[in-house]
Parts: sequence; C-alpha cells; structure tokens
Amino acid sequence: MIVDRIVGIDYGRKRVGVAVSDPLGIFASALDTVHSAKIIEYLENYARKERVVRFVVGWPVNMDGRPSESQKDVEVFLKQLAKAFPDIPVSLEDERFTSVLAHRAMIDGGMKYSDRRDKASVDRISAAIILQSFLDRSANMPAARKFEFLNMILPIYLYGQAVLREKAEPIDLSEKEEIKTLVGDLWDTIAKADGCGLASPQVGISKRVVIVDGTGLADMYDYLKDFRRTLINPVVLEESEETSVYSEGCLSIPGIYADVRRPKKIKVEYYDENLERKVEEFDNFAARMVQHELEHLDGGLFTDDVAPIRKKLIAKKLQSILARKVQTRYKSK
Repeated sequence: MIVDRIVGIDYGRKRVGVAVSDPLGIFASALDTVHSAKIIEYLENYARKERVVRFVVGWPVNMDGRPSESQKDVEVFLKQLAKAFPDIPVSLEDERFTSVLAHRAMIDGGMKYSDRRDKASVDRISAAIILQSFLDRSANMPAARKFEFLNMILPIYLYGQAVLREKAEPIDLSEKEEIKTLVGDLWDTIAKADGCGLASPQVGISKRVVIVDGTGLADMYDYLKDFRRTLINPVVLEESEETSVYSEGCLSIPGIYADVRRPKKIKVEYYDENLERKVEEFDNFAARMVQHELEHLDGGLFTDDVAPIRKKLIAKKLQSILARKVQTRYKSK
C-alpha cells in the first residue's frame, strides 16, 4: 500500500543523507546514504514506491547565522530537485547543530566508536534530525493548522472575505523557506480544487504570489499543454491595445461565470519558484489566466469587470455567496 511520506535530506558535495517520516508525519527515521551524483535518481525511484508529499532539506549556515560555504552546493541541488519534482513542495531546515546532535544520538544509542566514525552513518542520522525538527514544529501547531500544514491543502476564501479586497504586499525574496512553503501549498490546494489558477489572497495570505496551470485546458488550447507558472512579485510591463472577450469564473466566486474583456497580450516581469527573474510575454488564454490572478493581488475580482447589466443579473448570486448559501467541492472559508 502506498502511503504519504515526508523526505528529509542532508545534502553534501559527496554524500547525501536521506530520512523519511512515518505515514502520520510524527516520527523521522534514517533511511540511506547516497552518492550526490545519484541522489535525484534515488529519490525518483523512491517516489515510485511511496507518495512523497514534501521534501525537507537541511539549510547550511554558520553559527552566527551567515551563509556557509556549502550553501551554494545546496542551492544547486534545490534547482535539480525542483526540476525533477516540480509538484512537490520543499522546506528548508536550519542544520547548524545536526552533526553534533547526530554524534550524540549515536553515543546515546550505544554505537561503537569505529561505527561512529562512519560518515555515511552521520549523514543518515543528520537527515533524520533535520526532518524530526521540521515534524516537531508542525506538532506544536493547533490541531486544525497541523492538519493543513502536513496535508498542504488550504481553504479557499470566498467572496466577501476582506483579504480579497486588500492590495497584497510584495513577498520578501530572502524568506526562501516561507516562499517555498507558500508556493507548495498553493499548488497542492489548486490540485485539490481542480482549478487553473490561484492567488495568495485566495488562501488568506496577502502576498504577491500567484500560480497558473493551463494543462487541463490543453484539449481546447493545445499551446497550454505545458503551461504551468509560478509568478512571485509580478509586475505588468506592457499591455496590448488589442483586447479579447472570454467567459471567466473563479474559485472564490463559485457558480458564477461572465464575459470579461482584457488585453490580448501582456508582458510581465516576475520571479519563478527558484527565485530566478523572468520577463515573459503571455497571449491569448495564457494572458487571460495570468491577468485574472494578478487582479487578485490588487484587491480586484473578475465580477468588477463585467458589463453593468450583467452585474445586476449576478447580484443575487453574489449575495448568496456572502450569506454562505453555497456549496463547494473544495475546502472554503
């Protein structure tokens, strides 16, 4: 039987320690030590046997909190990990004391001195300590938040929630762990809700981060077959004068659809999930999906853009959502 696992990783230039959680996400166990050149292949093979829901990677810093020399190696590995597993979120865990704790764990466990000198053993146990630290932090959360934390499915805020009308703030690009967690949560949430786009305010987080996924529309628009984007702190640089009209809906406004006119093409500057700066042009339905989500970041909703007569026709439905007299197939708030 396939079960959910969170995988802990202690990455080194030569060796990588690997640990896994139990199915409930409570305990971490040392699993293996793998040569660095083979770690992605190893993880791919493991993911075929067990359902990996998150990676927790040790983040190397000096005792004073400044970046250590090995941090660049981990950053390269993180890019490889994101490329191999684009749908699995990654969290970073401070590993300043893991080697010391690993040696202490081996001593307390009665391991012989000769075995304690085995660096592969240290790496495996260090990975378990990194993962256990992550699991312990989640265990200290309130029960409801812990469920969300481990399952990464967040409630979608519905029409009427104040956060949907706020202008979202740029996210601090130095907060790498916060960004990785948020992006992972958004992707997990949209997969459960079966949508094609989601903005952070829609899950109650007023930050300028959105995701779009057009792969489910590839039957209608073949150019969307590989279209999945994470846009962090996006800025629209250009909009075309030519416009187009499509019917739109929104997970935050269930059951309502209406025609909206938008620019047919836009150019956007943003940072992707690897925090790499991008400048990209979007057109046709890809441009529409991006514009729809970016509107959320400025406190707007697609219903603001519909024709006056249509606004009157949907007014009662909007009141029903305000009164929460609606049902959704996904977790909502």
